[in-house]
Amino acid sequence: THPHTSAGRIPTALGYRYYIEHFLDKTAPLASAHQARLDATVATAAEPVVKQLAKEIAAISNDAVLVSLNYSSFYYTGITNLFRKPEFRDVAEVTVLSELIDHLDDVMTALQQRSFSDIEVLLAEDNPVSEYCATVITRYAVTPHISGVMAILGPTRMNYQLNHQILRHVHSVFNSNINKPVVV
Repeated sequence: THPHTSAGRIPTALGYRYYIEHFLDKTAPLASAHQARLDATVATAAEPVVKQLAKEIAAISNDAVLVSLNYSSFYYTGITNLFRKPEFRDVAEVTVLSELIDHLDDVMTALQQRSFSDIEVLLAEDNPVSEYCATVITRYAVTPHISGVMAILGPTRMNYQLNHQILRHVHSVFNSNINKPVVV
């Protein structure tokens, strides 16, 4: 698409969807430095760890992170990362993101109720967060009592490969920790 005369061409949501379906390597490992950073945060299974992990993910991805905690409370971090991106310098886009933050509980409830397995990428009209953003999302469980949805939110041109790797790594670490026997 060509948003205005002085702009270059940018891929449409359909183009990004094609890339995700045909070229995204869903088995590529996350860089070991990023793995170590996330693993160090996950070492303790508690709600504050999920919030700290969200901060680490936001720092690594340079996008925003939305997390539901036990289907009753929600947390977000990295919104500043979005406001620094050229897509969100327009007042209309800032307004859309501000509305998202104001209605985060509705957005996260919609994401929690959505049926998906493993890691999913939501774009354009398929994205309940915003049609102006892309969302890479997964379910997580730290313990049987601490679980929810974790999503990386960014512009449609986000780094899908990195964000998919991050959430796949976090998902696998949580699943391996939750299945370990508790030593008393």
